Amino acid sequence: MKRSLVVFLVLVSLLAPAQAVAAVKAGDSCKKQNQSTTVKGKKYICTKSAKKLVWKAAPVSKPISTPVTSAPEPSKPEEIKLEFTASSSAKIGTGCLFSGSHVGLMEGPAQCKGENGQRIWALIKKDNDSVASRAYRFVLEKYLAAPEGNLAMDIRMDPNTPEWGKKIEKGIFAGARFWGTSPSGSAPVPTLISADINWWPAQLDAMKYSGKEEYLKRLSATTCQAGFHGGPNPFWSFAFREPNCVTNVGFKQVPAHEYTHYAQAVLSGSLNNQKPRVPWMEEGLASFIGGALGMASDMGTDLRSSWASDLRGNLVEVDFFSKDQRSVYESPKWGAIYPVGAIATEGLVALIGMDGVLKYYSGIKDGLTADQAMVGAIGLSVSKAAKLLEGYVNSVSSMSDWSLEKLQSEWESAKNK
Repeated sequence: MKRSLVVFLVLVSLLAPAQAVAAVKAGDSCKKQNQSTTVKGKKYICTKSAKKLVWKAAPVSKPISTPVTSAPEPSKPEEIKLEFTASSSAKIGTGCLFSGSHVGLMEGPAQCKGENGQRIWALIKKDNDSVASRAYRFVLEKYLAAPEGNLAMDIRMDPNTPEWGKKIEKGIFAGARFWGTSPSGSAPVPTLISADINWWPAQLDAMKYSGKEEYLKRLSATTCQAGFHGGPNPFWSFAFREPNCVTNVGFKQVPAHEYTHYAQAVLSGSLNNQKPRVPWMEEGLASFIGGALGMASDMGTDLRSSWASDLRGNLVEVDFFSKDQRSVYESPKWGAIYPVGAIATEGLVALIGMDGVLKYYSGIKDGLTADQAMVGAIGLSVSKAAKLLEGYVNSVSSMSDWSLEKLQSEWESAKNK
């Protein structure tokens, strides 16, 4: 009986703490400070409060949640639509089609170049000049150095002339500014512009033009007429009577081209007394300057590429056009003088600049022969100069243009022969 009681008391003593812990709740007294226990998942700490030890619920710490932020997607480069401009209306920084194409802009010579996977119009630095860009650079420098306005010009335009008449007027003024041969105060040279064949007789009568009948016959026979008429009463005439007259490449350079013929006559002292000159130089310079001044006359900036393209079907030796003879002017080859002469003159200007060209004409004015004047300007006779420049023309025709260094090297060699 005693043994059984002992066992029961031991069991009670072992279970007592568990029952006591199970009964813990906040505010109950406890025996040992900082003692802790957990009941039903809740933690209690024995804490001294008002000199008594009591159970207090332990503060629950909330887990700190770190927000998961996804890395921002890399921004895609904005797609920029590149403006495209054809060579006739090229602008720096716009798109272009054919790498290597040259244009002449008011900012300077430019070329179609590949940049960042795109082709754009970009200015050519002087150190990187080609023959074409160096020649154009000389023209632009002379044009910009000339005073604007104050020109002695007499524009007589039929009020019913289509819009092309204004372009002719602007091109004539560009030529006059470039050459400086119509200074303020000088006798103005008339410029006659009309698309109406019936407008012309009265104008020619007013000028007392002795070649009136012959001119009216030509005007009746062809729909596209433009020219400079020298002599005691010089004038320009522009009579384009059909729409196709003003859409071809010839129209784009015609006003400054015809003004250049007047300048050639004045600079060489040949306005009233014709002096022998070199055909390829006369027509070539007029075409080259007419094309180069397209940037100043709203006539387009792509004449050079047109001349180069024309060479592939009209290639005639430059020297064929060296002689000032009727047989040359009446030859069926005459039409080739425009692209051949323009590109040959481009090479000439690249070598001697516009100062060299002026020296050539001033030599003729002073009584030199064309040969002597050419030697004075370039150091070569007319024929030797033609053969030198023919090499350059051939390179352009075959689309393997000589570099400026190559042309200069060939020039030095030709002078030493």
